[in-house]
Amino acid sequence: IYEFNKNDLSIKRSFFIGTQVTTRPIIYKNRLYSGEGNHYTHHARIYSFDLQTGKFIGAFTTKGHTEGQPLLGIFNGIDYLFITAGVDGLYALDPLTMKEIWHQNDGHLDATVSIEDGVVFAGSGVEKGAGRDRSYATAYQASTGKKIWKTELPISNWMHPIVTKKDVCYV
Repeated sequence: IYEFNKNDLSIKRSFFIGTQVTTRPIIYKNRLYSGEGNHYTHHARIYSFDLQTGKFIGAFTTKGHTEGQPLLGIFNGIDYLFITAGVDGLYALDPLTMKEIWHQNDGHLDATVSIEDGVVFAGSGVEKGAGRDRSYATAYQASTGKKIWKTELPISNWMHPIVTKKDVCYV
């Protein structure tokens, strides 16, 4: 990941990620977070860097790949970093320690999750070449990972859900 000067486009610094980056990095509490890899990457990591020093802080390793953008949420005063990990499902991490808070696996998750009113909405897709898989729309309690509901989708969901006051829409 490269940080550029907006005025002259010179490279200010770079952050080393183990393989290609397909997600949009995010910044939270003076830290940069990014996942690595693409659909063919396994055991992909989520990286954390200190933006003041530029130094690597730590990483969390999944068993899948991290194509969906990391997303942060704060519930009851606790910070959560939500990571989709392909065949390895969904993780909620402590963004400061990079330790797992909870993990659920209800299908192949590539899309960024959506969060509304303490609920995490995720959509799964069929793993390429795995004809037996099904696609699901699932809702979890953000702070515990407890499944609120799960319903089958007619086709794979590869984009983040859109949440309104009354509905949640899956592509």
